[in-house]
Amino acid sequence: MNNLPCDDLISLARWYDGLGKSEQAEVTYAAALSAARHGRDKATILECLAALLKRQERWHDAAACWQTLTELLPTSTDPRIELAKYHEWHNRDFEQARAWTHDAIRVANTNVVAY
Repeated sequence: MNNLPCDDLISLARWYDGLGKSEQAEVTYAAALSAARHGRDKATILECLAALLKRQERWHDAAACWQTLTELLPTSTDPRIELAKYHEWHNRDFEQARAWTHDAIRVANTNVVAY
């Protein structure tokens, strides 16, 4: 599997994920992440992996993906919102939840285009 291109690994991981083969999907996402050379590919993989981990209720692992996504996708509110929910609902860390909420609002306001 290590000699497959990143795009093929992403497709294979999504296929496994769609079939409900979570273990194979996770291993393949990890291989794709190792093969990824571009930030956009890494972001795509981490978004898919975070969704898989979230479905499995592996909140801490999903949060690590969302944390990295905030760096790879500085204009995206999605990972910031997920981190806010994670800290509020699972960690009960309301200060972190508030901080991520404010960061998501900041990003959203930055993305607003004035006409």
